[in-house]
Amino acid sequence: MSIQVNELHSLLSITTPTNVINDLNIQFQNNTNNHEIRFDLACALSKSKNKNDLFTAINHFKYLIDQRNQYFRDSMYNLALTYYRLNEYDKTLNYCEEIYRQEPDNEKIKQLHLATVYQYKQKIRDDGERETAVAIAAGVGVAVLAVGVTLLFGSRKK
Repeated sequence: MSIQVNELHSLLSITTPTNVINDLNIQFQNNTNNHEIRFDLACALSKSKNKNDLFTAINHFKYLIDQRNQYFRDSMYNLALTYYRLNEYDKTLNYCEEIYRQEPDNEKIKQLHLATVYQYKQKIRDDGERETAVAIAAGVGVAVLAVGVTLLFGSRKK
């Protein structure tokens, strides 16, 4: 399982240089009806380190999906990858499952789905451990407070 996660993370570690994004953005502004340029821009934005770029990529991919053009399938996949980059695993799973229904033999979707399930379980486990640690810390804090109050009131009685 961790092999799929490692492979996916190495794929996702590739980032788009800012100048490439800027050039594609200029091309897109000059021709907003060109789906190929929009798709290329969305793909470039989805590989940015800037979170706002990732959200812009999501909007472009959703637009292309709504258009049901030749970029539909690749937009769905790249949208799922973008949500994965944002650690929004529930949305990633939704898109993976939608693509999987249409293409059950798609190996890239199987890999992304497996990696997402793994990451999702890790997140749930980590969140559970964090909640447990907070509960323990709160319990210790209450116990220390109780001892302090007992000592304070105990010393006043004498």
